[in-house]
Amino acid sequence: MREIEAKILEVDRKKLEAELRRIGAKKIGERKVESQFFDFPKDSLKRKGMVLRLRLDGKKTMLAVKKKRGKARLKELDEFEVEVSDFGEVRRMLLLLGLKETRAITKRRTSFKLGRAGIEIDKIPGIPCFAEIEAPSEKQVVAVAKKLGFSEKQLLPWNMFDVLRHYGKK
Repeated sequence: MREIEAKILEVDRKKLEAELRRIGAKKIGERKVESQFFDFPKDSLKRKGMVLRLRLDGKKTMLAVKKKRGKARLKELDEFEVEVSDFGEVRRMLLLLGLKETRAITKRRTSFKLGRAGIEIDKIPGIPCFAEIEAPSEKQVVAVAKKLGFSEKQLLPWNMFDVLRHYGKK
């Protein structure tokens, strides 16, 4: 599946949620999300522009592989994701295969849906709230951002590691 998204830093959570409700977005839910990232000892996935992520999203466990899709204005990836039954067991399997855990991130996430677009409001301890808009096209991501009062300049093609680096979190 093709993933097109952008981050918006330092959003006012209450104002953004109010604006989302005002324009007709549907709140999907709020939950804790735990993500663990893996790579081989010589970082071969990273060198290929790939990420392997195991995520516990509320009660659902997902395993995903993401690969960059060249240069684009926003973040554009090929994403392959499957639901798996047991977070701990899949983690043990990945380690047994020789992968190493490169990073673990826990956040609070509030999700909204507006048409075919998904809007996430994330909070990681020590980092201001930020939003993510994902849609089937770059044009739709920009349109949703503008409906919410954000400029195109505020849309960042960043991944989670870029956000953490921006705030000095290693």
